[in-house]
Amino acid sequence: MTNTKINFSLLLGLLSIFFIIKPTQAAYVYVDANGVNSSEDGSVEYPFHTISRALGQGEQILVKSGNYNEEITLPENATLLGEDKNTVIIDREGQEGTAVTMGKNSAIENVTVRGGNYSIVAPAFKKSTIRDCVVEKSKRIGVWIKKKQQSPGKQC
Repeated sequence: MTNTKINFSLLLGLLSIFFIIKPTQAAYVYVDANGVNSSEDGSVEYPFHTISRALGQGEQILVKSGNYNEEITLPENATLLGEDKNTVIIDREGQEGTAVTMGKNSAIENVTVRGGNYSIVAPAFKKSTIRDCVVEKSKRIGVWIKKKQQSPGKQC
């Protein structure tokens, strides 16, 4: 009788795991602004044409060389990894707003971020990483480590 109760409890515990664990996202999502396929699913064969389309589809967003004229908001725990910092360009030159807004525990690596009022805004104390990037031509602040409810001070 005791073994039956233990086996039933074990089975119940295992079944509950399936309901608690949410479905996993794809490990890698691919982006190529110069992709020629009209179909896009984020795979190597059919990459998304914009970074925005790839957001939320996986934790690792691998970006091929190209100009990406879009505002990016990286979700929590996401990594945006460019093929080459000299040829992967998030370009908001001459435009308002923020080029890249980073989420908690997010990372951006090996890209150029150009323009916008703020090129990159990262949350303070949230372990975001900016590695091997070029930040240029910001209207106000290149990289802003923003505290909650903080607004930029006077510019020198």
